[in-house]
Formats: sequence, structure tokens, C-alpha cells
Amino acid sequence: EDGKTYAENSMIKANAIASQTNMIVLADDAGIEIKALGEQFPGIYSHRYLETIDSLNQISDKCLNSEAKFHCSIVLLNYKKEPIICEGEVKGKIVEPHGTNGFGYDPIFMPDTYTQTFAEMGNDTKNQISHRAKAVMKLTSFLSDYNC
Repeated sequence: EDGKTYAENSMIKANAIASQTNMIVLADDAGIEIKALGEQFPGIYSHRYLETIDSLNQISDKCLNSEAKFHCSIVLLNYKKEPIICEGEVKGKIVEPHGTNGFGYDPIFMPDTYTQTFAEMGNDTKNQISHRAKAVMKLTSFLSDYNC
């Protein structure tokens, strides 16, 4: 993906699949933004940035208690209509690594009002409050309003 935003990257993915299948496509792009690393960084480069470090301790040591948020853009693409793009965010802070569930930055991200990292939470809890869950809820609400 070479988009400048999560939504652009979602559209790139969706268009690539839709052009091969001629079907309705759902695609997403997501990342974490850590205030101590700079505005909206690593953001759309989250996966690539994670590949450049040896461990999450490098981030947590440098960014302990920094504000952070996960962001997700989901696109539903149907060439007969305009694409539907829904965004979701969950705010929190960077902590020392805890937990073994999840993936990526989950062990160092603690959502606001919670005392566990994403990696310590069970999937049921995480899947109700995550950035992806919020984007999917918006999409579901949009589609139900149109009786899809």
C-alpha cells in the first residue's frame, strides 16, 4: 500500500481484490499512533516500523505513558455505488509490555479506562472495544439504516 491515509490504503486493497473478483469487497487498514513518536506516527507505517525494532521494550522505554491510539478504516466497495468508509479509534497509553494475546502492539497498549493491555484482555473484551470493532459497528449501523 502506498496511500497517505488509512482510508486510501483500504481502498487500494479493496480495488485490488474487486478488480479480480467483480464482487463486493470489504477491506481495512489500521495502525497505532504514539504521541511521543510524533504526530500520527507510526500510523500507516505501523507494521513496517514494528519490523525495524528488536522488541516492544524499545518503544515502551522511550514512550512510557505516552498518549496513543489505534485507528482503523474499513471500506465496503461495490462498483455500482460509492464506497462506504467507516473509521474507528480507541485511545489509550503506552505501558510496559504485558500479556500474550493479540499481536503487534497489543502488549504495550492500554486503552483508556482499562487496567489491562489489549494483549491481557480476552478476545471477547478486545473485540467489543477495539478500533476495528468500532469501525465495524459504524458500518453495520450504516447498512442497517439502509435495510441492506
